[in-house]
Amino acid sequence: MKTKFKILTAFVAVLLGLYSCEDIYDDIELNEANSRIIATSQMNFTNTIRIGNSITLGDLSSGVASRLWTLPTGVADIVGSDNDETSTEQNVKAIFNAEGEHDVVLSQVFKGEAYDLAGNIIGKEIDTTIVVTVLPEIKTVLKAYRLNEDGSQGDELSLTSGANNEVTAGKAVRFIVDESTQGSPDSFVWTAEGGTRVSLSEDKRIYDVRYKKTGSFGLELISSLARPVGEEIITLTSLINVIPSTEPVQLDGIETVGTSIFLNFSRDMDETTGVPSDFVVSIDNGGISNPAITSITVNPDTANFVELKLDIPQFYSDDMISLSYTKGSLSTLDGVIADSFTDEEAVLIEQNLLIGTSYDYSMETGGADWKDVGWGGVWGQFTAVVNDARAKTGTMAAQAAIEANGGMIYAYKPEAIDNAKFTFEAGKNYKLGAWVYITTPVTGTADLRFYVVPPFKEVFIAELNASTPLDKWVYISSDEFNFLSDTTSEILIRGNNQNNGAELLFTIDDITITEVVNKP
Repeated sequence: MKTKFKILTAFVAVLLGLYSCEDIYDDIELNEANSRIIATSQMNFTNTIRIGNSITLGDLSSGVASRLWTLPTGVADIVGSDNDETSTEQNVKAIFNAEGEHDVVLSQVFKGEAYDLAGNIIGKEIDTTIVVTVLPEIKTVLKAYRLNEDGSQGDELSLTSGANNEVTAGKAVRFIVDESTQGSPDSFVWTAEGGTRVSLSEDKRIYDVRYKKTGSFGLELISSLARPVGEEIITLTSLINVIPSTEPVQLDGIETVGTSIFLNFSRDMDETTGVPSDFVVSIDNGGISNPAITSITVNPDTANFVELKLDIPQFYSDDMISLSYTKGSLSTLDGVIADSFTDEEAVLIEQNLLIGTSYDYSMETGGADWKDVGWGGVWGQFTAVVNDARAKTGTMAAQAAIEANGGMIYAYKPEAIDNAKFTFEAGKNYKLGAWVYITTPVTGTADLRFYVVPPFKEVFIAELNASTPLDKWVYISSDEFNFLSDTTSEILIRGNNQNNGAELLFTIDDITITEVVNKP
């Protein structure tokens, strides 16, 4: 009886012997039943190799009277043999020089009826086919388009060094690794000179970049695959020429850190413009104070942030801080003057007590340790993963999707459970917060809740509804809370989407625990 199997059956533990071209098993007498055991050096990687590389095929069966390996004509070079199509050796190392899927057939004749590893009789004469997939070298096909404000793709750009495609300051470009790319890369490392990533897609083949300052900039893309190893580096110089804009510059938010106020603009700002007298800072805390501004600066690495240094000893947790600006000389690097605004609220960023602990508050190191807590039922109707699709700071954040009318219980759960806990000291007041980026409208109602456990204390609820800001980072925070004794707790994040008939998509980053220090 002769059978043909489109399978590969083997023990990984015996692979070590396959890396030698010598027939190390020929002189071994195995006192066991006739059994078919076949292995390859790439069996754990679906027998996939890169063109010009080798794969070792091994017949580790017992009770074999004769064997014949047959390789397709003209696709491989059997190492150490003048015959590149057939071999009777126990181990065969072959270098494949043709792309595609290739059938390698092992024909075996056993001394008696042979068994598979499940104990089934499979016959005396057996043909086994091993499919070897040979990938070409990585050849990345890259495309680029202007990105419209609604997220749709506009005109296609020329992707050659020196093209200097004109892009207006403040506008975005979408770079795409096309489906026609060869070699199956799955990792893409982008470096866009002069641009800031705009995370409009979780697909790493898509890279959206907003250009905030004028100048000529290049692009580098490294496309790679870890196994079988392959890499291509594309470097384009003078690819994008950013020209001045006539559109208004947007104020995207105001934050306070230390004794400074930071204004986050949509484009890079010119620090030689703007004067303190154009700004009025108001701090409401038992009365209104208007501290003086001692300097206005722009960080060259994050030039869309304007820093106003204040003449104050510190901010207090119960300060209500706002900022007004009268249109003057403050302008972008491409010459657009910022518009006036009145009593814009500033978010107070206090010292995060999680910094320096083992808790993965910024999602930069925990990765797979951020998990579904396992409550099941409605609370398991979600997916979440830590990736680099969008981040408030750093490169990583948790991307979550709660099903329509579903829920979520999510937490940092490393094996060393103490690394996921924080000790609240008795008598001190705390706040717990996080940055959230909502990407889908809420047609009903939903909420995000944070708990500290023990004692299973719900510290705050962030309500989500039709008026919830979309496509921007929003800081959500609890009221102050405390404990009568030192309490070591973990943090649970609960998403409740049961009253919303649509999927809820959002990102969480930079969880904070701060000590509340109110004005004396």
